[in-house]
Amino acid sequence: FIHFLGINLTTYLYMSVSLALSLAFSVDVRFRLIPDETHIIILFAGLINFMFNLSNWWNYLLGAIIGGAIFWGLGLLSIIIFKKEGMGFGDVKLMASLGFMFGIKNILVITLVSFVFGAIIGGAILILKRYIPFGPFIVIGAIIIMFVPSDIIINIYIEFCTWLGLMMSDAAYFLINKFS
Repeated sequence: FIHFLGINLTTYLYMSVSLALSLAFSVDVRFRLIPDETHIIILFAGLINFMFNLSNWWNYLLGAIIGGAIFWGLGLLSIIIFKKEGMGFGDVKLMASLGFMFGIKNILVITLVSFVFGAIIGGAILILKRYIPFGPFIVIGAIIIMFVPSDIIINIYIEFCTWLGLMMSDAAYFLINKFS
């Protein structure tokens, strides 16, 4: 962290958050639960960050609300559609605490990155008929956002979607010309 970010408050906050995230990752993989201690550590780091960025207070509060609401909504949707829990409340609390730490823009990027990694890695693991909790993918997204600015991730996503759209339109054009 010091090598990439230098010696400052953010570095020390990220160090404490990363320790909490490593605990969340390992416990969630093994026991399928995220300990409350991880949320408390991240919330405490978020509170320190909040106090040093009071002019931007709404960003962190909205990050917590939206981060938790997205995953709470997904969990509720899973219960309604599949009649079983698809997203645990530990994931909801983790996203809410990360939203408070990182703010609204970053929590949305963490959500995007966790879904991408969840689709790729989780899809491969599901082929092997094994269950994997979603918490580790949230952790991966949070660690990535500490080192890669959210604007870079958003630009990569936009470039990928543009490329994918062009590939799909080229394939559709080819198929239409081939079979018409």
